[in-house]
Amino acid sequence: MTTRRSHFYGAFWYRLHIFAVRRLPAWVIRVLLPFFATLVFVLGGSMRRAIARNLDAALGRVGPWRRWRRVWRNMTTWAWCATERYESLSGHRPVICEVPEGLETWREILDRGDGFILATAHLGHWESGSLFPAGEHGRRVVHVVREEEMEPEAQRVFEEFLSQTDDTTYKVHFAHRNPTLGQKLLVALRRGEVVALQADRPATGGRSIEVELFGRPFAVPIGPMMMARAAGAPILPAFLYRVGRSRAMPVFRPPIWVEPTDDREGDLRRAAQALVAEVEAAILRDPMQWFCVRDLWPKEEAA
Repeated sequence: MTTRRSHFYGAFWYRLHIFAVRRLPAWVIRVLLPFFATLVFVLGGSMRRAIARNLDAALGRVGPWRRWRRVWRNMTTWAWCATERYESLSGHRPVICEVPEGLETWREILDRGDGFILATAHLGHWESGSLFPAGEHGRRVVHVVREEEMEPEAQRVFEEFLSQTDDTTYKVHFAHRNPTLGQKLLVALRRGEVVALQADRPATGGRSIEVELFGRPFAVPIGPMMMARAAGAPILPAFLYRVGRSRAMPVFRPPIWVEPTDDREGDLRRAAQALVAEVEAAILRDPMQWFCVRDLWPKEEAA
């Protein structure tokens, strides 16, 4: 499908969002945000249907009124998280983290001094969460892996925005741009650095392994498990929930170790299922903060 300038992931919308957080007073943003969330809800038919189906899988099917109401709530929360992400990256209004849940787990991982994989999902302040190990609580170099934007011009705008930040401990890598990226990340892990990525869906064209999410077949990227196994590094499930205006609650779960045996495929599958179990529990904790606009089970009938 050819992307258009009016697409909600297009460069125009990125520029508009960045302009708003840099130029408009906070009270104007507070007034306009519900309006734009509703605009996306009304015009973004494919996004609306994908969110509805994914929430049906997580929460069960409900009547049309309740179904579309929870989709609108999801989109509004997403709009707030995206706005606060741009504010934070612009240095105007950083996201403040509450005392983490699972703080002892976090401290134990840091005290080891070794590299680890910070695995999250498209949930809450997931992009701001990748900054956490590079901040005052971690002081680690963080390598963030993400997919490129669907529209080349939007990708250029996003890269230009990132280049204006002066945080040298935060390095963004785009999947499939560098064929040696996997090896570079493995070396970084062995240096004691952090690799942060979203583990709730495979990168386009990337290798995956099938497990189960909400009792349905679900493909996850195999890369995190392969790196963890090769480097002897733990996978730390971590989620950052929005709990107020520019405030977030980090939640750290017990680390997942990919113990090497003679059954390599089994090692990877067991770790993948353990990670997806953490993702499922995190989604159920606050489904309105699960921002997945890809229809995960498109062959199933809509309600």
